[in-house]
Amino acid sequence: MDKKHFSLRIDKEIFEKLKAVSADSGRSVNSQINMLIKKYILEYEKDSSIAETGISRNVHTAT
Repeated sequence: MDKKHFSLRIDKEIFEKLKAVSADSGRSVNSQINMLIKKYILEYEKDSSIAETGISRNVHTAT
């Protein structure tokens, strides 16, 4: 999989909570963010015509 790097600005309080959720899930913060984004996209695709844009539905929520 080709990966893209980018910076993310996030409130400190949200980041601390995300770290706790990630630890409870046995994931790194990066893996947790990827999983959440993929999950959101899958849900979005179910309710929209985004699939017609050619964006792949082949995303996995596993770490």
